[in-house]
Amino acid sequence: AELVIERPPVLPELSDAQVRAKVLRRLKTRERAFAAERRRRGRTVLGARKASRVSYLSVPKREEMFVRNPTFSGLMDEARRAMAAAVTAFRRAYRAASRSFREGVRDVVFPAGTWLYRVRYQACCETAGPP
Repeated sequence: AELVIERPPVLPELSDAQVRAKVLRRLKTRERAFAAERRRRGRTVLGARKASRVSYLSVPKREEMFVRNPTFSGLMDEARRAMAAAVTAFRRAYRAASRSFREGVRDVVFPAGTWLYRVRYQACCETAGPP
C-alpha cells in the first residue's frame, strides 16, 4: 500500500513551493493574531518544549471561578447573613436526618428542600412554607 498525497486544485497559477509559502505566511499571521488575543486576555501558553515534559499522569489545577462560595448571592449584608444561616441550618438538619436514615430509622423527617431521599427512598420531608 502506498500513500499518495496530491495537491488540491487551488491556486493553479502558483507552483507547489509558492502555495506552501503562501499557506505558511497565512498560518503565521493567524498564529500571531491568536497570540495577541491571548496576551490581551492575560492568558499564557505552555509551549511545545514544556508541554513535552508534562507527565501524562498529571492533573490540571482547578481554575478558581469565584472568590466566594456561589451557593447564594446577595447585596445586602443582612440578607446574605440570613441566607447563610438558613443554608447552615438546612445542612445541619439534613446531615442529622441522613445519618439517622442510614442507621435504619425510616420515619425520620428531612428538612424542606430535600430531594434525593424524598425521590429515591420516599422519605418523609417537612413541608416548605411560603417564600
